[in-house]
Amino acid sequence: MRFTAGILSAILAISMVKAEMPICGAWKGASYEAAKTQYPELKDAIDVVQQYGSVPWYTDNQGVADQQKVIDTLKGCDPNTKIPIVVYGIPNKDCEANYSNKGINKSEQDYQAFIVRLTAAFPSQNMIYIVEPDAMGLLADSKCAQDNMYGDRVRYAINELSKNPSAELYLDVGYWTLANDAQRKKIVDAVNAVWTPGSKLKGIALNTSNYQKTEKILELCDKFATESGRSDAKCIVDTSRNHKGPTSANEWCNANNAGIGQPPTMQTGNARAAYYLWVKPPGESDGTCTEQKSGESMIGPDAGHFFKEHFDLLWKNSYFVEKGETKPKPQTTGIGFDMLGQNATTRV
Repeated sequence: MRFTAGILSAILAISMVKAEMPICGAWKGASYEAAKTQYPELKDAIDVVQQYGSVPWYTDNQGVADQQKVIDTLKGCDPNTKIPIVVYGIPNKDCEANYSNKGINKSEQDYQAFIVRLTAAFPSQNMIYIVEPDAMGLLADSKCAQDNMYGDRVRYAINELSKNPSAELYLDVGYWTLANDAQRKKIVDAVNAVWTPGSKLKGIALNTSNYQKTEKILELCDKFATESGRSDAKCIVDTSRNHKGPTSANEWCNANNAGIGQPPTMQTGNARAAYYLWVKPPGESDGTCTEQKSGESMIGPDAGHFFKEHFDLLWKNSYFVEKGETKPKPQTTGIGFDMLGQNATTRV
């Protein structure tokens, strides 16, 4: 069969549509509206953050009604956008620190129902799934993850989420597992063990809820791709709190020297980086952090609750304050935020 130049151009254009889709910014944070009422002095700063949208967490740390609220919000996304979401529901998650293990999923059956409820809501939409933060890092380096069958749970989630032909999956990997040779081999082996043939896994998500600089994370992403034998692997980088980089002790729990980072974008300027996203909503607590020994954490409310003092810190040290962009931009109507992550638009 011979193709004319016009037909070839049309085929190329169709193939590029999904790659160029903007990212839906419909999720404005579960805690922000109440925070603006309680702390009116933060309204402008929170409005700036909300213009870009963050990635919602579909988690069993919330009740079913709150899970449904996430689903309902994302079902309002324009069909011509990509829809990011974190899936975080393994029973007995966070089995070492135990700050985020208050979920309602207690069994394999609970977890399966949790996943099926999500896949039923989004059978064919253009989903960006970030799969199970903590799980792979703990699976590679902790007996408790093996005892709680994290590998089987993650494999189940990958297989079910991959039934959506338009989905992209990124398996969350703790950045620290790639930081030295011995740990890197463990995490590469753990990821390859759950990377089932035919799945929609595109790569890994790094820096979730952490503070490492983007440049460092991209170096680790390259190392993962090389050592895993997956030269086409891509990465999502969580830039939500990495503008200042980590503390001297690499504190992960409500770090006391952090700033909101580069806004979400798919125009990363790096072939290895699929997206920069705000996976951790800035200002939502990492946990109470009462057991931290570094002297570089801030004691806060339970994980996921708005933490005023930490938001204050993140804002003062933010990308936006450095750039002088401290007021919300005039709203325009559209389907997501633009490719450069510089102009927030909202579908209503």
